[in-house]
Amino acid sequence: MLMCGFDGLLPSKEIECLIHKYHLGGIIYFRRNVSSIDQVHQLSVSLQQLAEKNSDIPLFISSDQEGGMVNRIDQGVTLIPGNMALGATGNSDLAYQAAYISGTELRAMGINMNLAPCLDVNNNLDNPVIGVRSFGDDGKFVGNMGTAMVDGYQAANVSAVVKHFPGHGDTQVDSHLFLPEITHDLNRLKEIELVPFKQAIKHGVDAVMTAHIMFPSLESERKPSTLSSNIVTGLLRKKLNFNGVVVTDCLEMNAISEKFGIAEGAVLAVEAGADIILVSHLFERQVIAYNAVLKSVQEGRISEHRINESANRIIKLKEKRDIGKYDIHFESSKIGLDSHQKIVQKITQKCVTLVKDNTHQLPLDISQKTLVIWPEDRLTSPVDDVGKQETSLGEILNLSITSLVEEKIHSNVTNEKIHQILNISSTFKQIVVATYDVKSFPKQIELIKMLSELCEKGKFKLITVAIRTPYDIQAYPEVKTFLACYENRPMMIEALAKVLLGEEQAVGKCPVKL
Repeated sequence: MLMCGFDGLLPSKEIECLIHKYHLGGIIYFRRNVSSIDQVHQLSVSLQQLAEKNSDIPLFISSDQEGGMVNRIDQGVTLIPGNMALGATGNSDLAYQAAYISGTELRAMGINMNLAPCLDVNNNLDNPVIGVRSFGDDGKFVGNMGTAMVDGYQAANVSAVVKHFPGHGDTQVDSHLFLPEITHDLNRLKEIELVPFKQAIKHGVDAVMTAHIMFPSLESERKPSTLSSNIVTGLLRKKLNFNGVVVTDCLEMNAISEKFGIAEGAVLAVEAGADIILVSHLFERQVIAYNAVLKSVQEGRISEHRINESANRIIKLKEKRDIGKYDIHFESSKIGLDSHQKIVQKITQKCVTLVKDNTHQLPLDISQKTLVIWPEDRLTSPVDDVGKQETSLGEILNLSITSLVEEKIHSNVTNEKIHQILNISSTFKQIVVATYDVKSFPKQIELIKMLSELCEKGKFKLITVAIRTPYDIQAYPEVKTFLACYENRPMMIEALAKVLLGEEQAVGKCPVKL
């Protein structure tokens, strides 16, 4: 029932101990466990071989390979767009294709469970942790896109884990750091937040991950969903008829670890109905979680019957996904294929969204002197994982535009840098400004507004583009031209460049209200 992470590219002594002594049932990979696709596969094989020495039950090996801004493996694999970018295509068939490609490559590396997709309905523009990880702000639409991805992953024989039940979309607090609270009643949740989860359950999703969020209308004891029997057993199991595996979000997140502690959190999660307890990082905490649950069984607080219920669900799913039977064979021919890249490239091009171009500033004139302003050094949430994959817009446009200067700025750009840019702006005929979550990094707003004033005086053309959340436009509605591309992965920035240069049309439609 325990799923754990560890440090290193090889099985650590701690993870070996957890497998042999504590009967570990699952592993979670992070970037710290990855150097290449060959290494990941060999790590998966080594872990399964360690498990085989101790038990005839193989391991779940999981990761958060969501696409977009959250990927643990980004070298040698096909990286798919994130959920909001896919939502901009409005095409569930494309979502299925993306998930199937990603799932095929994950399984070839021995990863048999993907902690994706997010089915959170992002109806709060101030949400710091979901945002572009959501398909949009309409429950039915999120459900259609999400179930397509569930079908894609599971067609590739990878268990999909939809999250974060019963919905993390309408929060203003990051549960990695704090304990959020949503006050909606059950009727409201049925209308919006629960809609995509119902659809996924009807489609036969393998697993559901719970959210560390309090819903006082559903749980009077002020416990988060993960620790609430009313929510996990009462709502998810009984009312929504979910018979698959329930996975907790990581118990080391502050919402649980600081409010309840790892030991009590693990026990309460099992009592609530969770099957898999996720403790992602520290060995000491992983042992604490195991011992706490064991002690609770020995003392009669948790029944053996309750443990057996979870064990049976876990074993049934492992058998369904043929885990351990062919995962020892490295199928590198399925990873990072040109055919996969071409399909995802076509999908990505359909994501780019032209929200407005009131004065027809596009396309860029390749003969005119151009300034590109590109934000760097950013982390909006602990879940973000952009790794080494960033490509700046200027690098790509420079291949086509005769005279181009790129100014790279910190997301919280300094006053000195703002004035430096303003001083040189009049020497350019067209300026492209990329922004990255201006609510978290508000100095970007000041820069945009000052440039917009100069643009109004006819100094230059101004094009703005949000390379993360499209909600940025609400901070500077006066700009005449605004695009959204939802993420800063290289393939997306290349797609954006093609739109700016007039080589492709922006056909995406923003899936959230602006």
